[in-house]
Amino acid sequence: MPVATLLNCAKAVLLAAVATLGISFPANGQTFSLAYISSGDVWFLGTINSAPKRLTRSGAAKSPHFSADGTFIAFQENGAIHAVDVPKHELIDLGAAIEGNFTWAPQDNMLAVWNNTAVYLFKQRNSWRRAQIIRVAPPASVVLDVGFDRDGQRLIVSLRERGANGGPDEGKIEAVDLRKLDQQSALLVEPGSGFDLYGWSRDGRTLFFWKDPSFSSSFQADGLELWEISVAQRTVRRVDTMRTLVHRDLLELSPLGGSLLLTLTAPQDGRETWSSSSIAEVSLLDGGVRVVSAPGTSALFPAWSPTGDDIAYVQAPVGRAHMNERRIWVARRYGKEVRQLIPGSAFREEKPIWLSKDTIMFCRIDGTSHASLWCVRRDASGLNILADLPSLPNEAFGDYG
Repeated sequence: MPVATLLNCAKAVLLAAVATLGISFPANGQTFSLAYISSGDVWFLGTINSAPKRLTRSGAAKSPHFSADGTFIAFQENGAIHAVDVPKHELIDLGAAIEGNFTWAPQDNMLAVWNNTAVYLFKQRNSWRRAQIIRVAPPASVVLDVGFDRDGQRLIVSLRERGANGGPDEGKIEAVDLRKLDQQSALLVEPGSGFDLYGWSRDGRTLFFWKDPSFSSSFQADGLELWEISVAQRTVRRVDTMRTLVHRDLLELSPLGGSLLLTLTAPQDGRETWSSSSIAEVSLLDGGVRVVSAPGTSALFPAWSPTGDDIAYVQAPVGRAHMNERRIWVARRYGKEVRQLIPGSAFREEKPIWLSKDTIMFCRIDGTSHASLWCVRRDASGLNILADLPSLPNEAFGDYG
């Protein structure tokens, strides 16, 4: 199955900053495509040694995401969602512009777009005609978050609905069967709490989500507890009592699905990306927790190797003055053989992604905020540049929320 993965080098130190990079890995796993934003336009690099191609000319694009097969890129432009056909180098007609958020289905060229009032679906096989899936009427009802299930057959929608008779507002997670749009089922309803979606277990039976008390964006920015719900039994369980940062690229499910790597935030320690945070592995079987990163550090972006035997993450001393000391660390599972990936590196390193069980791709940033994409073997040999990237924007420094 083709895999599309978002690489956010430009927001690797600022999760509130604009995402400027996207990567697509074709099914053969031997090559990948790179999309990036430069001077507000989407550029595409099909192979490492090819010349980049400019796909847009508005000067206002951001947040590129590849479709599952890598042939389309969706992006935001002045708040509205647009898409481009990569092989044809032309924009797709999605009809009247919709401002909001978007996500691609995991197995089809199908794009979900939503804002607080509605959820829309666009499919390549339907010539990208717009289909309205959900319509609500704020403030009585508001769409909070949207995702697909693992096979792309259902939309999972998080909603906030006004409480009855002056009671607290209700948070709701609904499943919409895309084969029978009239079939919607509530997976979870809870007064006084909102829900942010993370993703699915490997077997597709369990949905992970963050619970947001009082629908508070302030609580969300400080980190929330992660929960899970069994879709068949509707049983809900807290994964761990510690707060994790509410960003999907700061958690990663193990290849076999038995545990999660989490980015934990320290209570009352601030929302900045240089604040104290740690990487921990939590067992989904017995709830056991093991901290991976060193104490007293700021650690982000945990990543499993494809075999689940190794872990990579970014770590630096706490404090803004140490941002340029951010380096990638690797460890064998269960805390063995912990070491810096590239000893003596003089560059800031961000967002490790395993290309194979032996090779890691990452973003390197120099003292002038110029970024480049590199790969290296786990034993620190074979360091090679893959692509030269634009400099990070000035706003790529700050806080999570």
